Amino acid sequence: MNFHAGAVLMCIAVVAAASLVEINQPKELRMHNSGPRPLHQRETGKATRRGLQPDVTFQVSLRSDTSLGNGETMKFDDVKLNRGGAYNQHSGIFTAPFTGTYQFWANVMVNEDTYMAVDIRGQSKILGRGYCYNLHRVASITTAALLNKGDHVWVTKTAGTAVTSIRGDSHSSYGGTLLKQH
Repeated sequence: MNFHAGAVLMCIAVVAAASLVEINQPKELRMHNSGPRPLHQRETGKATRRGLQPDVTFQVSLRSDTSLGNGETMKFDDVKLNRGGAYNQHSGIFTAPFTGTYQFWANVMVNEDTYMAVDIRGQSKILGRGYCYNLHRVASITTAALLNKGDHVWVTKTAGTAVTSIRGDSHSSYGGTLLKQH
């Protein structure tokens, strides 16, 4: 091999090695930040500028122990967070302010030696179900659902003794968030 051919092969090897190094290096993600939204948008969860995701998130719990019958909606009265104002603590119902994909979770602790099934329901469908038995056990649910604007979601006890004692003091909780607006 002559000097010229060796130099060309060396250049090709250097370029190939540099390309592999570049491919294996983590890329810096550049995010476009148009600055903070005005306060009224953060409170209402409404997006008025193109590309902003509405802020719809709630997290609630029970302040004190309560009794719940089968088919009754749980009314979580300790509102820790209610961005977008979509959860109603008086009815226990979340109303979707936007069409989109939502995630919900619930943890409900039984406060007596019995069994219980708990559902997260929406528009007369079961979105998720949890089950527990024995004193201080927790029915736990995590689920996702596609909701239309105005759809309702709630937690209800669906099985167990006719009336079951549910543990409060923040041991039972419910929450949800908008994952993606459609």
